Amino acid sequence: MNKMLITTAGLAEIVNAEQSGTAPVVLSHVAFGSGQYTATADMTALKSEFKRTDAVAGGAISDNIIHLTVHDNSSDKYTVNEIGVFTASGTLFAVYSQTTPIMEKSATSETMIAIDIALTDIDAASITVGDTNFVLNPATTDAAGIVELATEAEATAGTDKNRAI
Repeated sequence: MNKMLITTAGLAEIVNAEQSGTAPVVLSHVAFGSGQYTATADMTALKSEFKRTDAVAGGAISDNIIHLTVHDNSSDKYTVNEIGVFTASGTLFAVYSQTTPIMEKSATSETMIAIDIALTDIDAASITVGDTNFVLNPATTDAAGIVELATEAEATAGTDKNRAI
């Protein structure tokens, strides 16, 4: 993916929080949409948002990089062309869009997206990320998920119903 664009409103929220002593600003939601356009700094919303998730975790990984991970284990099916990162107060902090799909999700898949936002003239310590922890679901015959593989001895014995072969 190309660079996320930090919006004017997102930058203003950071500056205001630093000046008022209320920093750090919390990045709490990521929205997906179908809009296909060139993002601009004056944007305050996605053009065609269809889903918003608060399953966001991450934080500063250097002085000027914020790393986010976004998780969606719903049964929704969709194609994403635009992504927006929102603060806890609802401000569109960063946005990205492209004409080709960024990602597609099937009804039986789980989505995990990693987003890195490079900061210019913003201290990464001025931003935190919502404190959601991810728990990936166990695999079933109907849904993808986490499995433990059987050892050769367990597979040969054929009696362990909790491990995959």
